[in-house]
Amino acid sequence: FFTHHTEYRSEFAIHFSPVLLLVYPFFTLHPEPLTLYIASAVGLSLAVPLAYRFLKPDWGEGPAALLAFGAVLFPSILSLYSDFSPVRFAPPAIWLVILAYKSGDMKKFAAAFLVCLLVKETLPLAIFMISGVALLQKKKMNWIIIPGLVSIVAFLFINSVLIPWFADTPNKTSTIAAQFGYWGQTAPSVIIGFLKDPVSVITALSRPNNFAYALKLGHGVLFLLPLGSPLVLLAIPEFFVNTLAGYNPAILPYYYTGPWTSFLGHYSATIGTVLWAAACDSFVIKEVSETNTEDLQRSRWVRACLLFVAVLSTVIYPTNAENIL
Repeated sequence: FFTHHTEYRSEFAIHFSPVLLLVYPFFTLHPEPLTLYIASAVGLSLAVPLAYRFLKPDWGEGPAALLAFGAVLFPSILSLYSDFSPVRFAPPAIWLVILAYKSGDMKKFAAAFLVCLLVKETLPLAIFMISGVALLQKKKMNWIIIPGLVSIVAFLFINSVLIPWFADTPNKTSTIAAQFGYWGQTAPSVIIGFLKDPVSVITALSRPNNFAYALKLGHGVLFLLPLGSPLVLLAIPEFFVNTLAGYNPAILPYYYTGPWTSFLGHYSATIGTVLWAAACDSFVIKEVSETNTEDLQRSRWVRACLLFVAVLSTVIYPTNAENIL
């Protein structure tokens, strides 16, 4: 159960996902693939009620319910493989963080942060950007400082201490070394490598497939909508991680497709969740000018239906067909 299916060693030597410990008791009771499928479905489905809670105050009950289902129909969520992966718990974890931030309750944020730590070691990267959102929205200083501080400390500790300890590689984080070895073997060394060689960073980001990846992530009318909300900042770190991965011109041509942009699901689930939340936040009627409640609700329904039709239109793409090289 805790063995990685391709590398045949502990899952914790590759990714830090303690949520597996919560699923394991159910698997011991019924050690069949169906148990894992159910756990995956339940985990991903939790995004719907959490998205509804986030959307209801601004959109109203009906439109919010419609858009909440869009949270699991966004391209990068719909493209998740039908297997068991802790990544399926990432969308509800991100919605918890956004909800906590919106409520302004630091205790709720702490609880949401712990949930993110249970899911995957890269989720703190998204939480780090909450500080940027708070700065843009001129929130209290604790929201500007605390999310960024605790998330970067957690990210560095997990990737530089815990994962190398499980892998018995004290000076190397295996996943980071495999995908970012051109710049370094650990998270801090990779960051230093980025700063020392910005030309290689720009070259890696400019690989043609990255542009196709970005277009499919946003998809049509949804592509620009998220830019109207500061919440889109939460997607930036994971987007850079995915588009920089696999660059090593000494082994492969510089234009070769990165491993995490060759398919839209899995590592893109966090990005898709953030983009959908940002699109909904951007497209909502901010200033209520209609004095007639029915007119306001009609306007909300029209906008909600437009967004929902846009996300449904992603079915025109074959799953994970964004490669152009």
